[in-house]
Amino acid sequence: MNNFLVYFFVVFGLVAIIIILYDIFIAFSKWFARIHIGQWVSDDEWKKSVDRVINHWLLHVPIVQRQDRDRLLLFDRIFKRNRSSDIQYWQLAGLLLGCNDENSINSLLSSLFNDHGSWRRKPNSVEIGLLSYAVLCHVSPVSVKVSMDETFSYIVELKGVNDTIPYKKGQFDTRFVDTLGFVCPFLAKYAVAYECLEAAQLAKRVFFDYDSYCLANWGFPSHAYSISLKAPLGIYDWGRGLGWYIIALICLYKETDKKDPSKLEFSNRIIRLADNVLLCQHDDGGFGSQLFIKGRPSEGSSTVLCGLLINEAYNITKDSRYQESLNRLLVRLKKMTQRNGKLDFCQGDTKAIGSYSAQLGYLPFAQGMLGMLLNNTNNI
Repeated sequence: MNNFLVYFFVVFGLVAIIIILYDIFIAFSKWFARIHIGQWVSDDEWKKSVDRVINHWLLHVPIVQRQDRDRLLLFDRIFKRNRSSDIQYWQLAGLLLGCNDENSINSLLSSLFNDHGSWRRKPNSVEIGLLSYAVLCHVSPVSVKVSMDETFSYIVELKGVNDTIPYKKGQFDTRFVDTLGFVCPFLAKYAVAYECLEAAQLAKRVFFDYDSYCLANWGFPSHAYSISLKAPLGIYDWGRGLGWYIIALICLYKETDKKDPSKLEFSNRIIRLADNVLLCQHDDGGFGSQLFIKGRPSEGSSTVLCGLLINEAYNITKDSRYQESLNRLLVRLKKMTQRNGKLDFCQGDTKAIGSYSAQLGYLPFAQGMLGMLLNNTNNI
């Protein structure tokens, strides 16, 4: 009996030490990666490093934690307790949008679709919309029509009250700003690619319905809104929330035909929103996780997504204000990039309305958006 207790406590002690050492290793790795952060010899070296990370992650997407936790991480890894396939969808979508390596893209596409052109894993969450949009940005629509039809059918089946799209099945009353970024780009792209009027109308309905709950005179969306209460839910200045709105707005603008009156409306909204976003820019060129609080440190995902908006406003107007703002923003993003090419200080996954992550680190989605921003600003 005594020998058994000795063995038990020895094994228990060894397991405890391994778990603690793993947590220490993760914390040390995070600290070590930030040594000499942002010190780049040239912009070209910075961009190549960012692209290198995107190309690698596209085929090996890092797991983004569902919860803020920095202890007992080994248990999470072994038992896969802190991961979500839904979160991974939009991480992969962001990486694909920012990738320009044809070999990596082809390898990914072959893993996503079967020989019949269908999704290997059938659509089961609204995040599939953004991944489908990213696919359509890289391939001929004819070659992926079967899978894109599957995505469209899934989104249409989700339609609820007011013929708008909930974040998940069964959410009858609440609409989230995230959903705009997930479905509007795909619906707009699908409408053009396959001449589907229903998709174009649904994209606009989802966007403009949400738009009616934006902050007056600012155009910033709330985190969510209640259909029954006809009231906004959560805060208006969540940085990545504005980012989802920005993605929807820019994609709708780009995919709308010039003859459509909505084209001018989307263009004007981009300019108005960009003007208000400029007021929230920090002195260092970045944007915080809550945009109205300038005392907070710059956050990676909101900074890069605001950069996409400012760049689009510059493309429309050629106004030097946007160019100057964008230059300062790119300098800040460069300083936030680890020496291995990973964009740092990105907020983790949001838990619920008003419950935001306190974790700051790398985020594959933001990495991909940075790659896309750099690809779009070569002339700046």
